[in-house]
Amino acid sequence: MSETRLIKLILNSENLESFTIPMSKVSELQINAVVPNISVNKTGEIQRSQTCRRFTLRVSQDFLHRVATEAFYENGECLMLDE
Repeated sequence: MSETRLIKLILNSENLESFTIPMSKVSELQINAVVPNISVNKTGEIQRSQTCRRFTLRVSQDFLHRVATEAFYENGECLMLDE
């Protein structure tokens, strides 16, 4: 069996921002209780997805502090991902 290696993680936030995190900055990643979902839309097409019930991600805070988000403080300063 061949091994699969992750090179990077891409996180999408609720406001549609995407953040790329290199695996070298990840100290822990656990995805547990993955459940397959199957639904049918109005046109009869089958839609498949997966949901996890527990997700743990630990990333270097130093790295997160260098990643800017689209949010800003009242004084106009950019909010960093660790904040």
